[in-house]
Amino acid sequence: MELRGGGMRIAILTSSNVASKYAATLIMRGHEVIVGDENVRAISGLEPFLECDGCLLLGKETELLDIAEAMQRAGKCVWRDLAKIPK
Repeated sequence: MELRGGGMRIAILTSSNVASKYAATLIMRGHEVIVGDENVRAISGLEPFLECDGCLLLGKETELLDIAEAMQRAGKCVWRDLAKIPK
């Protein structure tokens, strides 16, 4: 699901206020970003996340870990470090 220009669609899974900082960096690298917190699955389900190429997991809450696990089972990348995401 690579975007034009080589970017990917990446979900940022976090329970803290750092999502905007990471999102800005990823957008500057040419990626498309969606942000999810520990409450988002109840609102939107897994579908928006499974449409992504991978996720940046920045939290340890059960909901975030469940989303990341579902993405991994679907063959998506799960990163815990911004530096590991391909540019």
